[in-house]
This record gives sequence, structure tokens and C-alpha cells, in this order.
Amino acid sequence: MLLFDEIPQPLTFYDRLEMQDRFKENHEKYLHDLLVQHDRLLPFQLRFPEGEELTGLAVYELEGNNIASLAVSDLESVLVSEYNYCLWSGDSALQTSLGQKLQLDCGKKYYLVATTNYGEYFSEVFSVVSDINKYLILEWSNDNDIEPAYYGSGFRFRLITNTFITKGTPQIFVESEEDGHGQPVDISRKVTITYEIDLEIIPNYLYEAVAFMAINNDVTVLTAGGLREGNIKNITIEDDQIEAAPYWDVTINFQQGRYYYSTACGNEIKPTEVEDVMIDQGGAKYEYDTYIDTSI
Repeated sequence: MLLFDEIPQPLTFYDRLEMQDRFKENHEKYLHDLLVQHDRLLPFQLRFPEGEELTGLAVYELEGNNIASLAVSDLESVLVSEYNYCLWSGDSALQTSLGQKLQLDCGKKYYLVATTNYGEYFSEVFSVVSDINKYLILEWSNDNDIEPAYYGSGFRFRLITNTFITKGTPQIFVESEEDGHGQPVDISRKVTITYEIDLEIIPNYLYEAVAFMAINNDVTVLTAGGLREGNIKNITIEDDQIEAAPYWDVTINFQQGRYYYSTACGNEIKPTEVEDVMIDQGGAKYEYDTYIDTSI
């Protein structure tokens, strides 16, 4: 058994209530709200050893009051090797055990308790919002499973954040070769722009989820208001640990090729393709966000 065996996901589950972030030192000082939609929460995965099965799922207030029992049948159950996965996609409203749609109070905080035939598991605390269109949304998946997460059914994790994308400085890369007269000839030119998503100060469990996101091959960003949507690649993360506490100042960086020019045999350079559909943060006033492929 591993010392740390939780699936790195925004809505993390633990086998002890005291492992929630609210019990960590400096929690009040660096308070971060994990945002969820009022009727469907966030996508999450539960993983149990073979033979252990989910028997109950309930929503609790911070004071420990059970306010809603959820329909376990809403979750997909998949047996993978020696593990039993229970998956919630977050694509529709959860149902209570009474057959009603889940409706949590916006602005309040809750957590989930998953019950099995062997014990209980407790989710991180989350804060409820009604309109996720006000926020930037990160989603990620992968072509193959990445231990300990399961992607066989096209599962996608999701993170709702109160932030935006900013543009960095464009960089120009030129590749040259010498011609028969010893003169440099440009072979290709490429403009790459670095974008940033500043998550500000986040708890350790969420940093682990974001770091896990960075190694997935299908990461999508949807900006506030649904103005822009697209895949991001070449993801790196900058971090700064806060006062030796389990909190980090985290920035997600990603680069994408904007324009790419190439030539052969010293002919005049002309555009042959436009790389990667770019996304824009929807706020900065830049003119170069229209794409024309002149190779056609």
C-alpha cells in the first residue's frame, strides 16, 4: 500500500476526514474555494480494491449533517485489473436517492462521504456556484490510462477557476543553412507565443491535480462566457511554495506555434501552414487572433 494513494483530481477523496485541507495549518490564511456546479459537482473517480463496492454516497455540511443521499446508480462502475472504479462524469445533474435532482445552496460549502462495504471515504470541501460561465474551465483526459486514473470510457477531469489567460511575449525562431556560396539562407521561421494561467495560491492537493493534468495529452480550456475554447499543449508549471506551508503560488504556462514558414532549396519563403488553433483569453486587445492559411 502506498503512503499517498489518492487519485490526483480536483475533487480528491481521502480515507480520513482529518486529511481535508480545512484541517491544515494556515488554511484560513490561504483559503481557496474548490468551485463546483450546484447540481452536478465536478467529475470524480473513486478506486477501491477488488471486492470493495460503493454502497452509499451522500452530501454533508461542514458541521457534519447529512443533507442529501445520492443515487449510487448514477455512477459508472468499471473493474480494471484488481481495482473497482466508480466514475462520475459531471455531465448531468445528480439524482438523490428519492429521485429528485440535486440542488445545493450557492455560496455554501459541503463535502461528499462515500460508503463501501469496508468503510468510508471523504471528499475535499467544495463551494457551490450556480453559473459556471463566469469562470475559466480546464478539462483533461488522455488516450490511455495514467496510473492511478482511468480513461477507458473517455473520462474527463474538470477544474473551475476564477482566473483568466494572459499573453506573454511572442518569440521568433529562425532556422538557417548556408548555401553553396557560404551565405545563410532561412529554412524556416516560426512565431511562438507563451500564454499564462495564474491560479494564484492553491492547496497542495490541487497542485498535485494540476501537475497531473500537465502530463495528459488532451487538455482543453474554456474561457469565461464561453468566448474561447481550444486545446493547449507544451504545458509547464511555475511554482513558489508559500512559507513552507502546504500551499503554492502556481502558474500554468503553455506555448503554441502561431505561424510557421518554410522553404526548400533557397526559394522565397512562403507560408505552408498555420500551426495549432490558438485560444485567446478574451480580454487583451491584440490584433493577431485571426488565422489565414495561405497554402491552399
